[in-house]
Amino acid sequence: MTDSFENADDVESEEITTKPSFASGFGACLNIFLAPKDATGKVGRGLSLWPGLIVLVLAAIIIAHFNIPFDLELARIQAESGAGFDSEVAEKIDSIVIISAYIKALLLIPFIVLVVSFVYWLTYLLTFGSAPFGRVFALTVYCGLITLLGYGLNVLYLRMTNPEFSNAREFGDAALDLSLSAFISDSGTFLGGFLSQLGIFPLWYLAVFVMGMASVLKRSPRSVLAPSLAVFLLWAVLVAIAAKVFAGFGA
Repeated sequence: MTDSFENADDVESEEITTKPSFASGFGACLNIFLAPKDATGKVGRGLSLWPGLIVLVLAAIIIAHFNIPFDLELARIQAESGAGFDSEVAEKIDSIVIISAYIKALLLIPFIVLVVSFVYWLTYLLTFGSAPFGRVFALTVYCGLITLLGYGLNVLYLRMTNPEFSNAREFGDAALDLSLSAFISDSGTFLGGFLSQLGIFPLWYLAVFVMGMASVLKRSPRSVLAPSLAVFLLWAVLVAIAAKVFAGFGA
């Protein structure tokens, strides 16, 4: 009787540590929102990053498609002002903007995720002495869906409100802002850029990411919070610098 209970425990332990199937990755794309502990736990057990990356890129392409009218309008405004476009390029502006929008969704977003993954991996490697890059990359991919949801809701909001704007700054001010930058008058500043990262979706991303890294590194969430927060704040500073640098172009 005792042996049967021991065998049952062994089977249960084996099931828990079994690498999740490839197909379960598509379920994790939904569960990263609905059941993040389950989704990140699968990443910690070696869930493939490919289902998440496929969904991430497809979602980015769809969002880019619906954002194209705003990209075209901004490019036309810039062309008319003579900033960054010559007459020859201005004639081909529509095709250039449309192609670049899809290229950014197809290539730039995966590249950014890869770079962010590397920075996180290097941080954990220096902090704890070891970190599996593949699983850090996979976790960054699945958590990236949270960030993409924020972008998608913003594009939906803009399509519904159809704002009028004469420059990039006015367009930015018309966007859906669910961060602390909504409480300052000028978002095109260092402070505005930094506060834009202290919003619902970035903090949601951070919370789920910390949960996932605890599973990946087999450590407590508290122990991985400090290095994760360091990378998060570094990203916020870089966004703030970019906001300050590019603010002049939207004037």
